[in-house]
Amino acid sequence: MRLLASLFFLASLAGPSAAADPVDLAATWLTLQHPGDGVRGRLTDQRGQALANASVTLEAIDVNGATGPSDRSLTGAVPGNAATAVIGIRANVEGSCVCAGEAGAIVGGIHYREQGAGRHEDISPVSLPISGAPASVRALKLAPDTNYAPNLRQFPVTAGVPFTLTTTIAATANADHAGYVTIIFLGKDGKEIRRDNLWFEPSRHLLAEVSTSADGGFQMVLPPQVLLARETIRATFAGSAERRPATTALALHTQETLPAPLAGAAIGQPARKTRRLCAPQGFSRPP
Repeated sequence: MRLLASLFFLASLAGPSAAADPVDLAATWLTLQHPGDGVRGRLTDQRGQALANASVTLEAIDVNGATGPSDRSLTGAVPGNAATAVIGIRANVEGSCVCAGEAGAIVGGIHYREQGAGRHEDISPVSLPISGAPASVRALKLAPDTNYAPNLRQFPVTAGVPFTLTTTIAATANADHAGYVTIIFLGKDGKEIRRDNLWFEPSRHLLAEVSTSADGGFQMVLPPQVLLARETIRATFAGSAERRPATTALALHTQETLPAPLAGAAIGQPARKTRRLCAPQGFSRPP
């Protein structure tokens, strides 16, 4: 399981590659290198001929969780038959799996808002010593033999109205889909109706949109914080009416270590050590 999860993540980044689009589109290829404090690459066709004046997107992926939590959100509508909701964190249980070895994640304050109804909840992922104090963060050291399933708060909801759930999350590459922040909607009978999740995954941010030169090349100087965090750089060509998309990635690091923000933060206590999957305490799943 660990090997498969690792291969799945690497395959999502690895290159050079051409996406599997209809065969009648011409293949394209991307290469990427890391000279000094920048990156440079080249976009070509399958014969190695340069593709000029093409747009390439460069983004940084925080595979070490070293830059701290980034904003995450989801929107939806409260189920029409929901009476309450539970906010919780899950890791290695209930559809998530720590399958790629030890990993790390950070979860910040969680905020629920209902549109129009005016209902809102601000939830700390850790117990606060002072009532009303600002929400703190919860750092999780994830391991294959440890499960986390804390329910942080249960509260009434307004059936049918739009809602937004926001938080901040940082995660190492091998924590991808190892856990999630969840909102679980319950009926009047206390049974689960639906859950919506914000999954653990490495933060991603746009670096630049660049155009290829006459020789198909492109380059940029990387921001110092990207270099210090040893992020992974991904280049993407979105494709065109005649050509397939292509993507490639380049790791700026060679060591897999627990990043300082994760290693130095307070570690949340595990709910239990077991691999048994079970419904969250206090309510049951629908049949």
